[in-house]
Amino acid sequence: MQKKKLVEHRISLSIMLCGSMKIICFLNYLSAILFLVCFPHLKTLSGPGQ
Repeated sequence: MQKKKLVEHRISLSIMLCGSMKIICFLNYLSAILFLVCFPHLKTLSGPGQ
């Protein structure tokens, strides 16, 4: 009975870890996209006279 609880706890823990890793990866992905989208605009804004 005790072992079953431990296994369930480890499974839920691994699911939580996987979820948090997915969130971190998603945030990194989003920031990379935002950077790629904003960077050319920043360049054009900083040097409109060129």
